[in-house]
Amino acid sequence: MDVLKVGDIVARKSYDADIIFKIVAIGKDSVLLRGVQCRVMADAPLDDLVKVSNEPSQALQHHHSSLRQVHPGRMEYRSSGTAGL
Repeated sequence: MDVLKVGDIVARKSYDADIIFKIVAIGKDSVLLRGVQCRVMADAPLDDLVKVSNEPSQALQHHHSSLRQVHPGRMEYRSSGTAGL
């Protein structure tokens, strides 16, 4: 596994990489995370994290393509501009 440092863009394996985070602080056994695309803070054990990319736009692009594979109908619905109706 890559060595993680403050500022790295990561996702949590235990949540199927549902949210992309930026590392805010690193403790002895856990990491404090801030959401990149949503307003959320979380913590996670070091071994639960996977480094996605240091470019948030690339990380989000990868994240969205992964979601399209898991939820193809949902992504089409949202991109059609009818979400929230």
